[in-house]
Amino acid sequence: MKKDEAKTREQLERELAEMRQRIAELEASEHERKRADRRVHTQFAVTQVFAESSTLRDATSPLLQAICEGIGSELGELWRVDAISNVLRWDGSWHVPSLEAGEFDAISRETSFSPGSGLPGLVWASGHPAWLSDVTTDASFHRMSIATRMGLHGALAFPIRYERDVTGVMVFFTRDIREPDHDLLKDMADIGNRVGLFTERKRAEEALRKSEATGRALLESAAEGIVIVNPDGRIVLANVRTEELFGYQRDELLGQTLEVLLPERFQNSHADHRAAYFAEPRVRPMGIGLDLAARRKDGTEFPVEISLTFVETENGVLAVSFITDITERKRVEEALTRQAEELARLADETLVRETFIRNVVESIRDGIVVLDREGRISDWNHAMEERYGISAGDVRGMPVLVVFPTLKAERFEEVLPRILRENKDVALEGFEYETRDRRRVTVNIKGSPLRTPTGEVIGAVLTLEDVTERIQLERIARQSEKMAAVGTLAAGIAHEINNPIGIITSRVELMLMEARERGLSAEVMKDLQVLERHAGRVAKITQGLLSFSRQAPWRLTAVDINQVVEEALLLVEKQLAKEGIALKKDLAADLPKIQGSSNHLEQVVVNLLTNAREAMPNGGTLRVSTTVHRRPTAVDPKAEYRGGHRTSASSVVPSSDFGELSRAVIDQPGVEIQVGDTGPGVPPEILPRIFDPFFTTKEQGSGLGLSITYGIVREHGGTINVDSQPGKGSTFIIQLPIPGGAKT
Repeated sequence: MKKDEAKTREQLERELAEMRQRIAELEASEHERKRADRRVHTQFAVTQVFAESSTLRDATSPLLQAICEGIGSELGELWRVDAISNVLRWDGSWHVPSLEAGEFDAISRETSFSPGSGLPGLVWASGHPAWLSDVTTDASFHRMSIATRMGLHGALAFPIRYERDVTGVMVFFTRDIREPDHDLLKDMADIGNRVGLFTERKRAEEALRKSEATGRALLESAAEGIVIVNPDGRIVLANVRTEELFGYQRDELLGQTLEVLLPERFQNSHADHRAAYFAEPRVRPMGIGLDLAARRKDGTEFPVEISLTFVETENGVLAVSFITDITERKRVEEALTRQAEELARLADETLVRETFIRNVVESIRDGIVVLDREGRISDWNHAMEERYGISAGDVRGMPVLVVFPTLKAERFEEVLPRILRENKDVALEGFEYETRDRRRVTVNIKGSPLRTPTGEVIGAVLTLEDVTERIQLERIARQSEKMAAVGTLAAGIAHEINNPIGIITSRVELMLMEARERGLSAEVMKDLQVLERHAGRVAKITQGLLSFSRQAPWRLTAVDINQVVEEALLLVEKQLAKEGIALKKDLAADLPKIQGSSNHLEQVVVNLLTNAREAMPNGGTLRVSTTVHRRPTAVDPKAEYRGGHRTSASSVVPSSDFGELSRAVIDQPGVEIQVGDTGPGVPPEILPRIFDPFFTTKEQGSGLGLSITYGIVREHGGTINVDSQPGKGSTFIIQLPIPGGAKT
């Protein structure tokens, strides 16, 4: 009995195990069946989307929906590769109606993924599907915060492939946490390949449609008539311009032979030409330089030019002709031919007249400047080029006020419109300006309107009469007379005053000695001291007048100018340092010696150093330099104009009031001394008078310092110039001749 029960139990257990195994097999079979059904259903849905979508944009949302419904996802999105930026960009999504995905889509739209970045970037970089069981706990998921608020957990991503390239990534989300399903990953990888093929096919179809549309648009918008003919000579295509040229409707032309568009006299021979072309098709122009004719529907003829090309198709070679109506061109060409003949005749006459006028203008010694209506220089004559060293080509097109900026001070911008717009002649006398080679020139300017034969004002003609030399000679005469008279007067006064002032000085000194011995009152002593001080001042002025008017020549010896400057600096260096004035010294080495009086030249340098120091009561920079002055070099037409003001003196003209005359006087090698300061500069209105005797702006000055300096430089046959700009300081430039023009 017990043995039977044990046997029965074993049998039951065996049967139970067999039943469990059978159930597991049934469940596996059911899972496989469901998986197969899901795969088939999803693939069918994807295929249906492909079939129903005409563009990539149309397919995106239905495709995502089909896959979401097939795999049980609540949200799907598409990311495409931006090849230019090398990133993934969001390209659309689908979600179940119960899911609020607006914010998620907005964030995704503004997000991009580089290879290996985030879930889409990882799939793009690896080329393999990926599964995240819960995105809210995975640090690599960039949109964790919004996914958590939406209740999304599971995520499946797979690549979209075309051949070996990944062109995009699809990502699907679920609200529940799911463990990886490798079979599903395989299915999605297969769908990704199919989507890639579909994407590329649609992209190619869209490109083809755009190309065809562009081709049709170009064909219909062409300015030429376009006719396409098959090997039988039949018209297979004609554009709208062909209809306009020939008067046919397009339907009337299709199927007709090309000869219908030709005059009857050309039709038979053209058929042979056409056959020869199809036997050896090539690109060629026709009608260029030839008279080709075409015939309209109404029988009228018109001239044409034709270009031929060909295209090879599945149905054989097609010839393409481009037809241009040249009726208007022929009319214009004929008119132009007549005009050209007339112009050639007039040109010959004009050339003769222009040559004559040009020769006259170029022969005039006065400068001639031609302006256009905008006040720009159109041309100027040879006299201007020779006088100012600037070719007409270098100034052509430049505003006259740029070439001659100092005209602004003469209010020339107000004068010019009177010539150009009011049709009036104007005159400007005694205009001074500085040329590009730093010469000061004085001219009289006369301006007249430039008119056409009909009287229209097209510009202005300026005549510049150079009166520099004449004015300089006048100044020479005036200044020579003035300085001779002043010198004679100064000498007479000095001699008349010198003896009495010597006696007065001696008597005052004796009276002071006697007053001290007798113990006279302090008030008497003070009065005598005042007399002594002022008598000494008069004596000093007298000596200055004698120096200024000195007519007996000095005994000149070889002088080292650098040594003269160094000894003068010894006298003022301590005072300069005390007053906070920086000294910049630049003395040329191997400076040639000159013939002169070292004591008097030292007095000149000391005077200039003292003036420079006094011009900088609040400190500044005092510059002293020596160099060799050589002959002026060729003018640089590209150099800028130099501003500021200048006055000078020379051995020939004892004056300070004649601009650049000194450069004309000492046009030879010499030693140059420059003393400059960074003071306020000399006001332009007093600059011409600074070398005049007794002219001073100092409260305690005698007005003889620069006059004596001028006289000493004059006695050495040299020049002294002043280059001063208000607010920037002054530079005194002394040039002393080298004996015999010695070379350095």
